[in-house]
Amino acid sequence: MSTNTLFSDGSGVDASVLAVTLQSIGSVVAIMVFAWIVGRVLQAYQSEQLKAGEAIWQCVKAVVVLMFVLTAIFVV
Repeated sequence: MSTNTLFSDGSGVDASVLAVTLQSIGSVVAIMVFAWIVGRVLQAYQSEQLKAGEAIWQCVKAVVVLMFVLTAIFVV
């Protein structure tokens, strides 16, 4: 018997369904954190704590981190 079959028999849940569920939850959490970070950057820009170039650079870094996190969630 394969590991996938044993897992499905023992847990009552198909492994691929569980993987998609966990990937969906992880993606939503990652996007929510990204939105919160961008919101904080924009708030700092509006209150003149950040210059335009700094705000853009922070948002670019947040996008890069989000891409790495989503890649880690879906590839690994």
